[in-house]
Amino acid sequence: MRHRKRKELRFDRKHRKHINLKWIPEVFGWVFQIVLVCLCAFVFVWYFGHQISNIGESMNPVIRNGDVVLVTGSYMMTSTPKRGDIIVFKPKGNENLHSYIKRIIGLPGESVEIRDGEIYINNRKLNEKYETTAIADTGIASEKIVLGGDEYFVLGDNRESSEDSRMADIGNVKRSEIEGKVWFILSPKDRFGLLVNRRRKLDEISMVSGHMTKAKRMMQENIKLIDLVIELVDARVPMSSRNPDIDELGKNKARLILLNKADLADEKQTEEWIGYFRGKGYSAVKVNSRKGGGIKSIQGVIQEACKEKTERDRKRGILNRPVRAMVVGIPNVGKSTFINALAGKACAKTGNKPGVTKGKQWIRLNKNVELLDTPGILWPKFEDQQVGLRLAFIGRSRMRS
Repeated sequence: MRHRKRKELRFDRKHRKHINLKWIPEVFGWVFQIVLVCLCAFVFVWYFGHQISNIGESMNPVIRNGDVVLVTGSYMMTSTPKRGDIIVFKPKGNENLHSYIKRIIGLPGESVEIRDGEIYINNRKLNEKYETTAIADTGIASEKIVLGGDEYFVLGDNRESSEDSRMADIGNVKRSEIEGKVWFILSPKDRFGLLVNRRRKLDEISMVSGHMTKAKRMMQENIKLIDLVIELVDARVPMSSRNPDIDELGKNKARLILLNKADLADEKQTEEWIGYFRGKGYSAVKVNSRKGGGIKSIQGVIQEACKEKTERDRKRGILNRPVRAMVVGIPNVGKSTFINALAGKACAKTGNKPGVTKGKQWIRLNKNVELLDTPGILWPKFEDQQVGLRLAFIGRSRMRS
């Protein structure tokens, strides 16, 4: 019996020794791999960021409702927040609230104020290089706000639909409340990519948009000096190459529609379009500015279009006052080429790309006519996609991204 117990004990010791030798190294190996994977995951999330789904339209168009973005966790430890950065934070550090995504506008120690729809930093107007909407509600920023040493003033890009530092219940964002910086859009698939590239594209669009806005403002400022609005359209797509804003800007003025590049259009249809515009009360003729077709008759057409104005001037004793006409149209429709053909010399810059005419220029043709050349203006967006397609087919919309 005693011998049997010893044998069992020896068997147990042998068995335990066998287990220790076989499994302990493997267990340590598994533990090491798990720790390594966890460490790599921590570093990945810390450096590259965690996912957040955006809720709302406040950051349109750079970040849209439902976009899934990556937020880098290393942002606050490895860099200092900069103006223009898009950050994630919880207002007042309240963990019960969802995370907000906004753009940094004001930095620690600066003063921020919104006056007449413009942002002023330290009493200087801020020039924003990204697309935003107008500021209608100034909120608490109607009075100067001085930021503390660790505070940031933030706004959404879509100012009409954004709860941000203008609201007292959100206010300035403390550095400790910032979770990270948005740097990548994961989904949807058509928006996948770095946020910096998307911002660069928006900056390019903003430059084009700024050119158009300036041109429209220039028209508004000079329309009171004008007797006649000469609008050039492409004879191949007359309606699609018209900016509807010009009708509003040129109301109460004599109007002349020139169907340019008539040599490239169907002659019968061009005549029908001329009849259509004349039926609307406009003077209308076809021209070919590049080859000079129809140019010789233009001065007579201008005088005919302005005969009521000329008669009013005569009754008031104003004689020999030249007709002042503004030449308008969408970019690259041929305005400058038309002016040069009409003047018989190179008075206006021309080119085969939009934006050649960057400012207004008065050109005196003779004692009877003065022309004002203006930059082309496109409308903010095409309500009818067919308009955009038609312009694309004839090469007129290549400056719009």
